Parts: sequence; C-alpha cells; structure tokens
Amino acid sequence: MKIFKSIAYRKCGVKYCRNKSSVHSNELSYFTLPKDSEGRAMWIENCISELANKNIQVKDVRICREHFENKMFLNVLTKKRLIDYVVPTLCNDDILAKRANFNESDNTLDLLAYL
Repeated sequence: MKIFKSIAYRKCGVKYCRNKSSVHSNELSYFTLPKDSEGRAMWIENCISELANKNIQVKDVRICREHFENKMFLNVLTKKRLIDYVVPTLCNDDILAKRANFNESDNTLDLLAYL
C-alpha cells in the first residue's frame, strides 16, 4: 500500500493567473496583501476586484511576482522582496484576457481571439 503525501501549494489570487508552486519551492515569489487597510484596498482594486466586497482574510490571498514591474523589486534578479508601498500594476483587463485565451497545450496565444 502506497502512502501519498499531500503537497501544499501557493496559488496566485489574480483572475486567470495560473501560477502555482509548492510552498517549499523557490521558483516563484508570492506576496501577501498589505496589512494596512489602505494598501490592501489598492491591491484588491488593481488585481482582485472581484473580492472587493467580500470579507477576505489577508493571510489567505497571495499575488505572484509576475504582477509587479521590475522597478518594484529591491533586487530585480531574484524578485524576492518588494519596495515598500508598491501596488501591483500588471493586472489590467488586457493582460487578464490574454491569459484567459492562453492555450496550455502548446504554450501559444489563441491568435483567432485577436482577429
């Protein structure tokens, strides 16, 4: 009888973002929402507006590094730490629509969606 271990994953909270990785993996950085209500509100408004009217736990939502510009990181090479008070900006509808039309099987965009 085989015993399978449950692996904990982190998943990006941004709509259509498919990034997820093991909690113990260092391949992708995830950031929790700010604890201060003003900063948290700006992150929610920019990236996860569908949660704006819901009572969410700050510790439960994470946003991956792909939603931040390079200039927002203390170290652009590792992308592990953000500069204080930055707000994710790479979450607009155009980016989300492209991710929604992403075809996982061959890693190409569905070009017919843009014709």
